[in-house]
Amino acid sequence: YSHIPLVVGIVVMGTGIEYAIRESGADRFREGTFGLLWSGVYLWALAGWLLHHVMHPRESRAAALRYAGTLAVLLAANLASRFLSPLSAMGLLLFCLLVLLVEEERIHRTVARREGD
Repeated sequence: YSHIPLVVGIVVMGTGIEYAIRESGADRFREGTFGLLWSGVYLWALAGWLLHHVMHPRESRAAALRYAGTLAVLLAANLASRFLSPLSAMGLLLFCLLVLLVEEERIHRTVARREGD
């Protein structure tokens, strides 16, 4: 059941992308579109922490701090993207997803190294 937030996050983000495509010719995205896009990213990040917590409970505290830092960066990007054009906002969102992927990989490699020692 710990995968449910991940699946919901992907579905919500996919719905947000559908709306973003429809609104791509406008000057700005509507608030609902931002809500869907960023809610999906937040759910994905929280699901990553939840899965990490379930799989590696001993390493959970350090990972929680790293995920909290990542969420703070996501929140700042979310607030900044509301003043950008749709193309720039999507670029920032994709950059944040890349940062999230890199950070998750770093967390998992750290755990794998510690378990190998």
